[in-house]
Amino acid sequence: MKKKEEKQTTLDLQDADMRSFNLDHPKDNGRIFKGAIMKKANFSGMALKDMIFESVDLEGANFENTHLISVKFVDCHLKDATFKGTTYRYGSFKGSNLQGVSFERAELESLSYSGAILIYTRFADAKLFRVSFEHTKEKENVSFESADLKDCSGTGFRLF
Repeated sequence: MKKKEEKQTTLDLQDADMRSFNLDHPKDNGRIFKGAIMKKANFSGMALKDMIFESVDLEGANFENTHLISVKFVDCHLKDATFKGTTYRYGSFKGSNLQGVSFERAELESLSYSGAILIYTRFADAKLFRVSFEHTKEKENVSFESADLKDCSGTGFRLF
């Protein structure tokens, strides 16, 4: 008996307006996006909970004013994405590229940036509580201008 060969296809949602997908329903909790192409996808204003984005290309994606709870970004490409005004709790950016990402005016709580690349990443006017920047891969020109940092940790650059 021959094994049936499974063909894997890549989910291509480049430039997609994700708001039309209604991902904030309880049935979507635990959803995993793996290896998808979501360049410039629009998640603005959405509420996302208990999701994993793994090895997803989210370059230029818009997460502005989004509510994220227990969402993990693992080895994702988020270059030039925006999280302006976002509320994000209990998640991580493990191994993700955050070059040019804006977290301006965001409220960030209990997050880990372990293994992340932070180059020209901006946290201006953001509120950070229990955020860990330990073991980040690269750090260059990270801005915490007027940010409120409480119980944060990090090595290799000045947080306070």
